[in-house]
Amino acid sequence: MVVHGKKFNKIGSLLEENGYVAVLPNYGLFPFSVFEDMVYDVYTAINWTFKNIERYGGDPNRVTLIAHSAGAHLSALTLFKSYNYMENNGVTLQPLPPFEKVILLAGPFDFDDYHLIDLIKKENDEEEDVDVDADNGLVENLIKVLFRTKTVSPHDIVKSMRDNSVKDSFNVKKFIFYYTAGDQKVPKQSAEKLMAQMKRVCPTIDINYIYNTNNYAHSDIVNGPRFDDKVQEDIYMSLIGL
Repeated sequence: MVVHGKKFNKIGSLLEENGYVAVLPNYGLFPFSVFEDMVYDVYTAINWTFKNIERYGGDPNRVTLIAHSAGAHLSALTLFKSYNYMENNGVTLQPLPPFEKVILLAGPFDFDDYHLIDLIKKENDEEEDVDVDADNGLVENLIKVLFRTKTVSPHDIVKSMRDNSVKDSFNVKKFIFYYTAGDQKVPKQSAEKLMAQMKRVCPTIDINYIYNTNNYAHSDIVNGPRFDDKVQEDIYMSLIGL
C-alpha cells in the first residue's frame, strides 16, 4: 500500500511487475482538506485494504505500507493516533490491523525546524504556490492553525506515552526508515528523534534505519519509478524486500 498525495501511479506498475498487489490511495489536499480530513482518508484506505485485498490476490496478513515525505508524516500520524484511540474529526479512532512492514521514506515527524512547515504545506497543498516562514518556536502552532487540528506531530504523540507502555510494536512487525545524504528538505534528525521515542516506549521494537550516504535528493526515491531511473527503482524495491 503506497500512501501519496500526488501522481505516483507508475509506482503501482513497478510493484505489480515485481509480484506485488499494489494499492495506491490518494488523500485530500489543502485547502479543501485539513490534517484531520487527510488522516481520515488514510485511515479509511488502510482499513479498506485489509478488508478487501484478498479479493485482488493479496494477503491481509502481509500488508506493507510505504509512504514518502508528507505521505510518511500522515501515515505515522494516522498509525499513532489510532493506536492511542485518539479523536479525529469527532470520531475515536480504533487501532489498525497488524502490518507486516511500515516503510517511511524521508518523512517529517517533528516540526522544530521552521523549513518543514513549508514542505508539509506545499506537499499537502492543491495549488502548490504557498511560501511559509516562521520562527522555530511558532512552527507547530502555526501548522495547527493552518490545518485546524490539535495534533500534528507523530513524535509528540509517542513522546507523551509512558516508558515501556507498548508491548506489540504498535501492531507493526517491522518499521523501516530511509533518508539520504543529499536531502535538503527533511533532516534525518526528524526520524532519529521519533525512533528514540519509539524505542523508549517499546524497547523490543524492530526498526531498520537506513541512511544512504549517496547525494540523492529528497524525492529521488519516488521520482525514480516515475522517470524510469533503474538505480532508484532498485533501491525502492530493496527497501520493500527488507
